[in-house]
Amino acid sequence: ARYEAAEMVHQHRTRDEAKAALVERWDAQRRTDPEASSVILAYTRDDVRGLNELARAKMRDAGELGADQAVTTERGERQFAPGDRVMFLRNERGMGVKNGTLGTLERIEPHGGPGGSSTLTVRLDGAEGARVSFDLKDYAHVDHGYAATVHKAQGVTVDRAHVLATPHMDRHAAYVG
Repeated sequence: ARYEAAEMVHQHRTRDEAKAALVERWDAQRRTDPEASSVILAYTRDDVRGLNELARAKMRDAGELGADQAVTTERGERQFAPGDRVMFLRNERGMGVKNGTLGTLERIEPHGGPGGSSTLTVRLDGAEGARVSFDLKDYAHVDHGYAATVHKAQGVTVDRAHVLATPHMDRHAAYVG
Protein backbone atom coordinates (compact mmCIF):
# COMPACT_ATOMS: atom_id res chain seq x y z
CA ALA A 1 0.00 0.00 0.00
CA ARG A 2 2.85 2.39 0.78
CA TYR A 3 4.52 1.69 -2.57
CA GLU A 4 1.21 2.28 -4.35
CA ALA A 5 0.68 5.53 -2.44
CA ALA A 6 4.14 6.64 -3.58
CA GLU A 7 3.21 5.73 -7.19
CA MET A 8 5.89 3.06 -7.29
CA VAL A 9 3.55 0.23 -8.35
CA HIS A 10 2.49 0.07 -12.00
CA GLN A 11 0.00 -2.45 -13.35
CA HIS A 12 -0.21 -3.67 -16.94
CA ARG A 13 -2.49 -6.04 -18.85
CA THR A 14 0.25 -8.40 -20.01
CA ARG A 15 3.72 -9.44 -18.90
CA ASP A 16 5.21 -8.09 -22.14
CA GLU A 17 3.59 -4.69 -21.55
CA ALA A 18 4.90 -4.71 -17.98
CA LYS A 19 8.43 -5.55 -19.15
CA ALA A 20 8.42 -2.80 -21.78
CA ALA A 21 7.11 -0.20 -19.32
CA LEU A 22 9.57 -1.26 -16.63
CA VAL A 23 12.51 -0.89 -19.01
CA GLU A 24 11.17 2.52 -20.12
CA ARG A 25 11.14 3.67 -16.47
CA TRP A 26 14.62 2.17 -15.91
CA ASP A 27 15.93 4.00 -18.98
CA ALA A 28 14.35 7.32 -17.97
CA GLN A 29 15.83 7.04 -14.47
CA ARG A 30 19.23 6.08 -15.88
CA ARG A 31 19.30 9.10 -18.18
CA THR A 32 17.99 11.48 -15.51
CA ASP A 33 20.47 10.35 -12.84
CA PRO A 34 23.43 8.65 -14.58
CA GLU A 35 25.48 8.49 -11.37
CA ALA A 36 22.85 6.39 -9.55
CA SER A 37 23.26 2.62 -9.66
CA SER A 38 20.30 0.45 -10.60
CA VAL A 39 19.29 -3.07 -11.46
CA ILE A 40 16.21 -4.70 -12.94
CA LEU A 41 14.94 -7.74 -11.04
CA ALA A 42 12.64 -10.58 -12.03
CA TYR A 43 11.82 -14.00 -10.67
CA THR A 44 12.61 -16.22 -13.68
CA ARG A 45 15.69 -16.51 -15.88
CA ASP A 46 13.46 -16.24 -18.96
CA ASP A 47 12.12 -12.89 -17.78
CA VAL A 48 15.66 -11.75 -16.96
CA ARG A 49 16.92 -12.66 -20.43
CA GLY A 50 14.07 -10.72 -22.07
CA LEU A 51 14.61 -7.71 -19.81
CA ASN A 52 18.35 -7.73 -20.56
CA GLU A 53 17.57 -7.70 -24.29
CA LEU A 54 15.13 -4.79 -23.90
CA ALA A 55 17.65 -2.83 -21.80
CA ARG A 56 20.43 -3.47 -24.33
CA ALA A 57 18.15 -2.16 -27.08
CA LYS A 58 17.70 1.08 -25.12
CA MET A 59 21.46 1.38 -24.67
CA ARG A 60 22.00 0.67 -28.38
CA ASP A 61 19.38 3.28 -29.38
CA ALA A 62 21.13 5.83 -27.15
CA GLY A 63 24.44 5.14 -28.90
CA GLU A 64 26.04 3.88 -25.68
CA LEU A 65 27.17 0.46 -26.94
CA GLY A 66 30.03 -0.37 -29.26
CA ALA A 67 29.98 -3.09 -31.89
CA ASP A 68 28.45 -6.41 -30.83
CA GLN A 69 30.70 -9.44 -30.71
CA ALA A 70 29.50 -13.00 -30.18
CA VAL A 71 31.13 -14.66 -27.20
CA THR A 72 30.56 -18.05 -25.61
CA THR A 73 29.68 -17.98 -21.92
CA GLU A 74 28.73 -20.84 -19.61
CA ARG A 75 25.09 -19.93 -20.36
CA GLY A 76 25.60 -20.08 -24.12
CA GLU A 77 26.43 -17.61 -26.84
CA ARG A 78 25.79 -13.96 -26.06
CA GLN A 79 26.32 -10.71 -27.91
CA PHE A 80 28.46 -8.30 -25.89
CA ALA A 81 29.63 -4.81 -26.76
CA PRO A 82 31.80 -2.21 -25.06
CA GLY A 83 29.49 -0.26 -22.75
CA ASP A 84 27.44 -3.34 -21.78
CA ARG A 85 26.62 -4.03 -18.15
CA VAL A 86 28.12 -7.34 -17.01
CA MET A 87 27.26 -9.58 -14.06
CA PHE A 88 29.73 -12.13 -12.73
CA LEU A 89 28.01 -15.40 -11.86
CA ARG A 90 30.61 -17.20 -9.75
CA ASN A 91 33.09 -16.29 -7.04
CA GLU A 92 36.66 -16.02 -8.28
CA ARG A 93 39.02 -14.77 -5.60
CA GLY A 94 41.98 -14.42 -7.97
CA MET A 95 40.00 -11.95 -10.09
CA GLY A 96 38.46 -10.18 -7.12
CA VAL A 97 34.87 -10.92 -8.17
CA LYS A 98 32.00 -12.55 -6.37
CA ASN A 99 28.76 -14.08 -7.55
CA GLY A 100 26.60 -11.04 -8.40
CA THR A 101 29.43 -8.52 -8.91
CA LEU A 102 28.45 -5.89 -11.49
CA GLY A 103 30.59 -3.89 -13.89
CA THR A 104 30.78 -2.21 -17.28
CA LEU A 105 32.48 -3.89 -20.23
CA GLU A 106 35.27 -1.70 -21.56
CA ARG A 107 36.95 -3.92 -24.15
CA ILE A 108 36.60 -7.24 -25.96
CA GLU A 109 39.69 -8.73 -27.59
CA PRO A 110 38.87 -11.79 -29.70
CA HIS A 111 41.51 -14.46 -30.14
CA GLY A 112 41.76 -15.85 -33.66
CA GLY A 113 41.65 -19.41 -34.83
CA PRO A 114 39.12 -22.20 -34.51
CA GLY A 115 37.50 -22.36 -31.12
CA GLY A 116 39.07 -18.98 -30.33
CA SER A 117 38.10 -17.25 -27.16
CA SER A 118 37.99 -13.60 -26.13
CA THR A 119 39.52 -11.51 -23.39
CA LEU A 120 37.10 -9.15 -21.67
CA THR A 121 38.10 -6.08 -19.66
CA VAL A 122 35.46 -4.95 -17.17
CA ARG A 123 35.46 -1.90 -14.88
CA LEU A 124 33.87 -3.11 -11.66
CA ASP A 125 31.24 -1.03 -9.88
CA GLY A 126 32.37 0.69 -6.72
CA ALA A 127 34.26 3.75 -5.66
CA GLU A 128 37.64 2.19 -6.43
CA GLY A 129 36.68 1.45 -10.06
CA ALA A 130 38.91 -1.63 -10.27
CA ARG A 131 39.40 -3.26 -13.66
CA VAL A 132 39.58 -6.97 -14.31
CA SER A 133 40.66 -8.68 -17.54
CA PHE A 134 40.01 -12.36 -18.15
CA ASP A 135 39.91 -14.89 -20.94
CA LEU A 136 36.54 -16.56 -21.39
CA LYS A 137 38.24 -19.94 -21.76
CA ASP A 138 39.36 -19.55 -18.12
CA TYR A 139 36.28 -17.81 -16.68
CA ALA A 140 33.04 -17.85 -18.68
CA HIS A 141 30.59 -17.24 -15.82
CA VAL A 142 29.28 -13.87 -17.02
CA ASP A 143 26.05 -12.59 -18.47
CA HIS A 144 24.44 -9.25 -19.20
CA GLY A 145 24.04 -7.26 -16.00
CA TYR A 146 21.05 -5.01 -16.64
CA ALA A 147 18.64 -7.52 -15.12
CA ALA A 148 19.05 -10.41 -12.71
CA THR A 149 16.89 -12.83 -10.81
CA VAL A 150 15.85 -11.69 -7.36
CA HIS A 151 17.85 -14.57 -5.90
CA LYS A 152 21.02 -13.78 -7.89
CA ALA A 153 20.90 -10.14 -6.82
CA GLN A 154 20.40 -10.87 -3.13
CA GLY A 155 23.04 -8.90 -1.30
CA VAL A 156 23.67 -6.49 -4.21
CA THR A 157 23.25 -2.87 -3.15
CA VAL A 158 22.04 -0.31 -5.67
CA ASP A 159 20.37 3.09 -5.49
CA ARG A 160 17.26 1.85 -7.31
CA ALA A 161 15.76 -1.55 -8.09
CA HIS A 162 13.11 -1.98 -10.78
CA VAL A 163 11.20 -5.17 -9.96
CA LEU A 164 8.99 -7.16 -12.33
CA ALA A 165 6.37 -8.64 -10.01
CA THR A 166 4.81 -11.77 -11.48
CA PRO A 167 2.65 -14.56 -10.02
CA HIS A 168 5.82 -16.50 -9.09
CA MET A 169 6.87 -13.82 -6.65
CA ASP A 170 5.88 -14.40 -3.06
CA ARG A 171 6.33 -11.99 -0.15
CA HIS A 172 9.84 -13.30 0.56
CA ALA A 173 11.09 -12.68 -2.99
CA ALA A 174 9.33 -9.31 -3.06
CA TYR A 175 11.12 -8.34 0.17
CA VAL A 176 14.51 -9.23 -1.32
CA GLY A 177 13.62 -7.22 -4.45
